[in-house]
Order: sequence, then C-alpha cells, then structure tokens
Amino acid sequence: MLGDRRHQAGGAAIARKLAEQGAHVVLNYFHDNKAAARTLAAFQDAGLSAEIIRASVARPDDVDRMFKQIEDTHGRLDILVNSAVYGVFKPFTEITEREWKRTVETCFDGARLCSRGALPLMHRSGGTIVNISSLGAGMVVGYYASVGPVKAAIEALTRYLAVEYAPHDIRVNAVSCGMFDGAWTERFPDSADTLRVARQATPLGRLSSPEDQAEAVAYLVSDAARWITGQTLTMDGGASTGFYSLSPPSYPLDNRSASQTAREAERTAEPSPGTSETTHQVASLSANDRPASDRHEEVAIVGMGVLAPGVGSAEGLWDCSGRANRSTATTRQDLTWRTSQGPTVKTRPEHGLRDCCTAARCPSRRAPTEKSPGWNLPTGTSAHGSGTRSDKPSPPAWSMRTTVPT
Repeated sequence: MLGDRRHQAGGAAIARKLAEQGAHVVLNYFHDNKAAARTLAAFQDAGLSAEIIRASVARPDDVDRMFKQIEDTHGRLDILVNSAVYGVFKPFTEITEREWKRTVETCFDGARLCSRGALPLMHRSGGTIVNISSLGAGMVVGYYASVGPVKAAIEALTRYLAVEYAPHDIRVNAVSCGMFDGAWTERFPDSADTLRVARQATPLGRLSSPEDQAEAVAYLVSDAARWITGQTLTMDGGASTGFYSLSPPSYPLDNRSASQTAREAERTAEPSPGTSETTHQVASLSANDRPASDRHEEVAIVGMGVLAPGVGSAEGLWDCSGRANRSTATTRQDLTWRTSQGPTVKTRPEHGLRDCCTAARCPSRRAPTEKSPGWNLPTGTSAHGSGTRSDKPSPPAWSMRTTVPT
C-alpha cells in the first residue's frame, strides 16, 4: 500500500521486489496522481506486472470499493502489505486532536480495514499479510509521539489477526525497520542531527534502506517463512539493542566505523572504468561456476547441544535417534518413570537408553524385562508416557521428547 509521495519509497520498493519475483502488484495510492502514474510507468518500463487503484485506506467505503475491484478483476488476493502512513513530528503536548485522529485512521484503521477486506479474497486458498511497523513502536524516538504508539497498536493487531486468520491458512506478520534517509525523515525537526544520531546508534554503521525493508517483506511472504505467523521481524542493523545509549564512548566498538564503512562501500561500489571484461564476467558468475583459483569458499560451523542420558558417543546418539528418522528434528530425550512409592524417577545415565529407543522403534525386538539392566526399574514401578500406563514396562509407554536436530 502506498501513501502520498512523501511516504511512498518504502511501499514502492516492496512492490517492486514482489513484482520482480513474479507477482502482479496492485499499487494503492490516494494523494498524488502524478507520482502514482510515474511509479506505474517505471514498473511497466521494467517489464513488471502492475496496476494502480486510487482509494483512501482511512475510509471504509473506499476500502470496500478497492477490494471489490480486485475481486472482480482477479478473483483472489495472495499478499497484502499494509504500509500506508501519516504522522506529524511534534512533542506530545502539541499534537492536535485532528492530527491524532488522522494518524490513527491512516495507520491503524487502514491496516485493520484492509486486513478485513482481504479475508474473503484469501480464505479460499490462503495468503499472507505483512504490516509495516517501525522502531518507534518499542523505543521512544524524539518527535515521534503521534506515530510510535499507533505502530505499537499495529504490532498488537498483527498478533491478534495471526490467531483469528490461522484457520483460513492466512499468515500475518509485521516488519519493523530502522530509520531511512529519505523524504519521510526530512520532516523531523533537526533532521540532519536525527539521522546522524540514528546512524551512530546502529552497530552495523548505516541507516536502513527501503530495499532492506523490501527484502524482509519478500521473505515473510515466501514459502521459506511458512511456519512464521504473529511475529514482528525487526531489521535495524542492531539499533534496537540499545547498546550506544547505555555504553560509554570509550568502548572498543567505537573504533569499528572506518572498517565497516570501507566494507559497505566495497559491496556497493560500481566497477571502475579500467576493469577488464574478464573481471566483469567472473563477478557475474555464481560461486560454483567460478574457476577454482578464484573461488573463496565460505565455511559454516554449526554447534549442536545434546542431552541424551545413557549415550556416551556421537555414534550412540545417531543410533538412538533412529536411522529411519535422520531427517526429522528430535528433541531433548526426557525419559521418566513414576513410582507408586514416591516421586518421578529419571533414568540413570549409565543405563541403556539406546537399547530402549531401538526396542521402541523395532517391534520385532524383545523389549527388556523389568529386571533387565537396560531399564533397571524399581519394584512396583509403572511406565508413564504417551498416554498409556501398565504394570510392566513396554516400549510404547516411554515418553520421549527432543530438541536436537539429527
């Protein structure tokens, strides 16, 4: 969703990113016909599929008309991004009732009305909704009192909608982005100082960009995020950690800015005029296609914590987890017995957990008896777990939970 021309950079970047990934994008705007036409022309010139609809998201009748037009033209809606915004940059006591009302109607009611309008178009085949928030929802930003509380309400709305819409296979999330250097922040009093402070407060050493926000939205609407709903994804270069507001200037991290700036410039720099054609070609190749002498392999080290009573080696853990289930995430092995004489007794680590696991997965194997050293149960013990209980232990009675990926 796009606001007027002062606010549209973030929405336009999101729309472009989704269009580049194959979506047909409906661009909503209200204030600036010329700016909307220029944006649409830029999309079409780039070979992207898009259209524009003029409607105020603060007006219920406009929202209903917009979604009716989408239904009549396309029959369904797969993705909704609520990014319309309005706000004034004043101290709290100077904000007028009219300004409060307009901020709430545009930011909060706009997201609420559009999410409601999208439901009939998404409930047949599922969909995703992303609400755009900001750091002001959880941190106090100077002159941001009209917008910050409304953004906090949007994050709460995101959680409620995620639950309400889950039965329809609709995921609802939010993206909270750091401060941009653009037309929106130019409206802050002392905007240059505001941007300078924001940059200094960001451990990664730069401000956020519309492209950063677009990447986050593209991820949340993708199948890679299919198990994520009701969450706010914060992408701010570390600004919300609050490090620079609570740490002395002498802390060593203050010395990192020069090297970080150099790396950032290297990532974004255009090739120099004297660069050879061969270098251009190699730079465009994927890492797997590059000559071995030019390839820089990335090495990832992944730590895995394990708690498995009775297992004393990696091989034992592997065998215990079940060779038929290697691709299934397991969890912490928690095997307990409830005795008639006292509280729950946990198995001692030296007893044969591996044999128990193997027996439970292989019905053809004989389960250990009550006197077997593999189980070593106290007299009068009954197995407790998986909803069954018996006087003699049996494999289905074990309660096994894990968090260790195998």
